[in-house]
Amino acid sequence: MIITKRQLRRIIKEEYDDEAYPMPEFTPEEQKVRDLIDEMVGAIAAMGKSNPDMTDDYIYLFRALQKAGLRVASIAGMV
Repeated sequence: MIITKRQLRRIIKEEYDDEAYPMPEFTPEEQKVRDLIDEMVGAIAAMGKSNPDMTDDYIYLFRALQKAGLRVASIAGMV
């Protein structure tokens, strides 16, 4: 059985000990971003092998993340 990242997050959230390690609270906007990221990761995984024609889309995504204040270099290093 394969568990998606979204399912794993839900399981962890349900099992999390709120007293010892409280889960961070997210604004509705932040939660929407998290949900959309999960969907995007799933879509990329379903796509299969990398498609060089999507390079411009990936660059656009990273520029948007950088413009939003994320350190893109640290994200790229996580792979």
